[in-house]
Amino acid sequence: MIRQLPYSGDQRDAVVDVYWAQRKDAEAGIDRILSDQERVRLNSIKCLDTALSFQMGRSMLRRTVAQRQGCHPENVPVQLSGGARGKPTLPGTGWEISLSHSGHWVGLAITKGAAIGMDIEGVDEGWDPLPIAPLVCTPHERQELWGVAAGSRARMFTRLWTRKEAVLKATGQGIRHDLNQLQVGPSCRTPVDATWTPDDRSHPIVRLVDLQDRPEALASLAALTAGAVKVTEHDGSALVRIN
Repeated sequence: MIRQLPYSGDQRDAVVDVYWAQRKDAEAGIDRILSDQERVRLNSIKCLDTALSFQMGRSMLRRTVAQRQGCHPENVPVQLSGGARGKPTLPGTGWEISLSHSGHWVGLAITKGAAIGMDIEGVDEGWDPLPIAPLVCTPHERQELWGVAAGSRARMFTRLWTRKEAVLKATGQGIRHDLNQLQVGPSCRTPVDATWTPDDRSHPIVRLVDLQDRPEALASLAALTAGAVKVTEHDGSALVRIN
């Protein structure tokens, strides 16, 4: 099960900014603002596309926080939880962030006061998700998949998957075997609250919001808050160019 996180009971809304860029937007040299620890991670990535997405994500992160903190991107205090391959954090700043990439897209979500998680996934319209649905979906979500035309199931499953991964990022867990105990449907409605089956009120309150559809990709955002989640999406292409 997903571990319980401390929750203050604060009803304030979570105001989240999301920045999107495509790999074609990136310019050579954006890695110059990375830390030594980030360079270790970059040098361990064998896939060139993944390496570029990593550089873009860290460039977006550093430049966005630098603008808000009034400092140089190189001086943004990025730390990696769990070593060079861990999740980036910004200790001492109050900022909570989440990064995700899929295909040509790289996204950054940033807010204060609430842990967040974001996920983007490509949609393979020709894929049948039913064989793996019992491992990922609750009984209610499986019924929802069965109830739509075969050609719509891949998109619906991808929506459910982005929501679940966003929740696990927000709560600090990776992908686990108990995804089929995490309820994030119905897929047709947003915002929606994540719930666990059987009902377990020890889990944190998690709000889910579907983000704007990208070409051939879907994205979702989760926030640990009892208030509303207010999201503004931005063009982040300037954040992956040399200024």
